[in-house]
Amino acid sequence: MAAGARLKVEPAIGLLVREAAGRARARVGGGGDRLICGGKGQGNDVKMYDVEEQKLIYKSKPPPPDWLGYRAPPYVSAMHFIPGTDCREFLAGTGEHMLRRYDVRERRAVMDVPIGEWVITSLQMNHDQSVAYVANNHGNLFGFDMKTQRMAHKFKGHQGGIRQIAVHPEDDLIVSAGLDRWLRVFSMSTRKCLGQVYMQQVMSGVQWDVRSPAWEEAFAEAEKKAKGKK
Repeated sequence: MAAGARLKVEPAIGLLVREAAGRARARVGGGGDRLICGGKGQGNDVKMYDVEEQKLIYKSKPPPPDWLGYRAPPYVSAMHFIPGTDCREFLAGTGEHMLRRYDVRERRAVMDVPIGEWVITSLQMNHDQSVAYVANNHGNLFGFDMKTQRMAHKFKGHQGGIRQIAVHPEDDLIVSAGLDRWLRVFSMSTRKCLGQVYMQQVMSGVQWDVRSPAWEEAFAEAEKKAKGKK
């Protein structure tokens, strides 16, 4: 993506952050050409932008009012593109502990179910997209069966709010980082904690580094050649 394109997108994101008082959420998918945004009090749940074309391509409708006629204001607290859908489908978690699945061919969420009782902070999916992993700010990490739309299991051991979770791109592993300052690695199949490290500080995010030794060697060699040309 050209530098000019980034400059055009950034003001829109900055506006969302200012309006949401730091509570905006955004995710990039499709190799960087799709951007979904949401937050608190944005007037609608989510928007999707085509980064290259610099235009809004999807704007969701809010959920219908409940039986009392009340419609909760938008509060999108977590987002995640569903792999293998070419950015047509994505998940959104809300401050009202709702898990929603969106399809850009539909204006409203095609799935809207409650998960736990606290603000959803991070979302991930397993390798075959059959289970969604949902973390919240009360230290809960759930596995949600996407087919039956029911809670499948729960991971134990967290003592504080979870800020982010990340599924390993190849192995049967999921990692969590949160306010209790512990980094924990779980097996997705057995749900056992395989290891934990005290990080001595509150963590705001976590990701897997899957670069191989061969990749590291190639990168170091490329840097060495680049310095030699100067």
